[in-house]
Amino acid sequence: MGVNINLVLALCFGFGAALASIAGMLISMCYPVHAAMGGEYLVIAIIVVVLGGLGSIPGSFIGGFILGILGSIVTYFQPGLALVAYYVVFIILLLVRPTGIMGK
Repeated sequence: MGVNINLVLALCFGFGAALASIAGMLISMCYPVHAAMGGEYLVIAIIVVVLGGLGSIPGSFIGGFILGILGSIVTYFQPGLALVAYYVVFIILLLVRPTGIMGK
């Protein structure tokens, strides 16, 4: 087909790195900069990907939507327990369906 796979992979990697650097710059404006900043966001991202099923983009979208709704509900009642609720959903999912929502 004439598509240079290596070029496409390099462009995708560069685009992802650019988006990550922009996100880091925006977060650094709101919070003090230190070595462990962004750890909470990393945990949430990993939970979203595993919740949806590894390698499933629609599953990750569904997992992110579920965690977003859950986080909003829990934050309304008790703001400090949002991350705990994410972990509870993560553990329950791994016990019930280890492959994720849309996993094979």
